Amino acid sequence: MINVACLSYNDIFIKNFNSNNIKIDYFNNIKLINTTSYNVFIIIYDRYNIDIFKCIERLRIKSKKPIFILYSINDKEIIEELYQSDVSDVMRLDIDLVYLEQKIIKESKISYSEYFSFKSLEIDYKLQLINYDVTSTYLTNIETKILIELTNSLNKPISKQNLIKQVWGYETDDYRNLETHIKTIRKKLGPYKMYLITVWGYGYAFVENIPNITKKEPV
Repeated sequence: MINVACLSYNDIFIKNFNSNNIKIDYFNNIKLINTTSYNVFIIIYDRYNIDIFKCIERLRIKSKKPIFILYSINDKEIIEELYQSDVSDVMRLDIDLVYLEQKIIKESKISYSEYFSFKSLEIDYKLQLINYDVTSTYLTNIETKILIELTNSLNKPISKQNLIKQVWGYETDDYRNLETHIKTIRKKLGPYKMYLITVWGYGYAFVENIPNITKKEPV
């Protein structure tokens, strides 16, 4: 059974959600959520939810587990900012509940026990931490999933479309969100950023040997 904590002032969603695999507990105060007791978190973003980003921040301080945002407002600027935040996915509140169940099950089964090392670079996916030399940098949930995909396919290019589908679970021709995360990951990789290459007109790859000639393209 997957235990889900849902933060919302509106429990209609909870009453409509029935699953044999998922148990959802409803909270109207984030301070009441014991993060160690839950596998996944849902935040309902409606007119009552004033500071959604503070809610995300408070959960992230205590846990690296998946966070889903379900929104019912139409503030494009805030929704766009949510897509850039450290959450697993952002979806409309009227999303198909069967699809949501599948997403929750998939996210709860993602293993961060994997460990990747290359030269003096070490990536601990469980702790979501990059180490090299004497430098340590934490990864966000999305950054971790991107790096898992790239390092699990070491030396093999992955298309932008496939990365988006594997990490966010949907298909789109808008690559801006992915490109922003790639830029941030490269900064966190420090001297190893050159090994995360752009494959011209296709996508990205994490490689052990840097190609002598690479066509330059914005990420």
